[in-house]
Amino acid sequence: MGFSGYDIFKVEKDFTIGGGETNSMTKLYMPIIGVDGFSLYFLLTTLKKQEEYQISKLMDNLGFSNPLFLEEAINKLEAIGLIKTYYNKENGYLFVINEPLSIKSFLNNHILYDFLKSKIGSTEISKIKKEIKKEAGYKEITKAFDEVYKRDSVVIKNILPSYFKELAKDNIEVKNNSFDYTYFKLMFDTNFIGEELFEDKKFKDEILKISYHYGLSEEEMYQAVMDTIKLDKDLKLEDINKRAVNIYSAKRPEPITFTPKESISLKDSELDEATARFLDLVEKISCEELLKTLSGIKASVSELKLFDDLMKATGFSQGVINVMVLYVTNEKNGEIPSYNYFEKIANTWKRAKVKTAKDALDVINKKPEEKKTTNYSKKAKVKEVPDWYKDYEKTISEASNKNVSEDEKSKALEEAIASGLFSSHKE
Repeated sequence: MGFSGYDIFKVEKDFTIGGGETNSMTKLYMPIIGVDGFSLYFLLTTLKKQEEYQISKLMDNLGFSNPLFLEEAINKLEAIGLIKTYYNKENGYLFVINEPLSIKSFLNNHILYDFLKSKIGSTEISKIKKEIKKEAGYKEITKAFDEVYKRDSVVIKNILPSYFKELAKDNIEVKNNSFDYTYFKLMFDTNFIGEELFEDKKFKDEILKISYHYGLSEEEMYQAVMDTIKLDKDLKLEDINKRAVNIYSAKRPEPITFTPKESISLKDSELDEATARFLDLVEKISCEELLKTLSGIKASVSELKLFDDLMKATGFSQGVINVMVLYVTNEKNGEIPSYNYFEKIANTWKRAKVKTAKDALDVINKKPEEKKTTNYSKKAKVKEVPDWYKDYEKTISEASNKNVSEDEKSKALEEAIASGLFSSHKE
């Protein structure tokens, strides 16, 4: 793209930001696009339509010292479908701002859902889902498709476009150049499925998205469509996606994540990659799931209340509490001591200025002499995560998706502790 501060731009939008849009942007989009993308989006929505501005206005307002930061933020907004960018040599750039999806529409979008889940974890996703439960006291009386329309024959083309006209517009474009859509079309018998189905833009766009999302070939997508017809007796895109999930899971059961193709960030991380992944994991897993993984049995109500009370009293994040659980159960050979024991450790960590899971690991991994002589405001180097970590991370990730046995979960965490990640400094 190559912005300069003197470039001219205009904005275009046809909606007003309200509480619902702000809620959706904060809870769903911000974990994906980051603070820079989030701030840029709201800044663009405040600008007057068709008025000319200089790119330097965006950089100054957002505190960007380098145009690369602005370009990275714009790329994220484009990829997630929140803006579309146009360029004219004489008139400069035009940013068309799209309305964010509602929480319900966002969670029903398979790409966005998996992307968000990879960022915030299944526990937070569950909390968000509770917000869109049906209104109490109401009974749904919406008529089903087959209560209003009838099928004249078994030819699928007779019911085709009705399923594609009311889709929530997510504005995400997936080109998926590796997928040969023409070859995919030729696999079908046009006497059974009308050719107009394959020319429907929404249908084509969704096929490209689904095949990209699950990494499916033309033959595998053909199987997904045919399975939908045979098993679901329809051609709903949500059912095609469901069949694609089955094909994907059969050959690659690990959860889907999304990462940038290339990073243009100018900041280098202080952490090695494996440690960063571990810290990300402990922030996402719940105490209940962690305790079950450690012991192989479901945590008691009193144990869960202990950690809930501890979190409320200390203000520590889920990640810090989880690191404390791992550390203490290692020290106590799997036993969970009283609240007072955890409170003493929490007070020690408070004095050591612990705010994050990384800070907690720093304190745990200090040698005794370092704890006596080193000022707590100076962070010790994080202990390097051992070589087994990749297998451990994969096992825990699969455990979160219920694809791994309880024994395998316990074994993975036992290896974590045995490796020395949580150093014990007993005499």
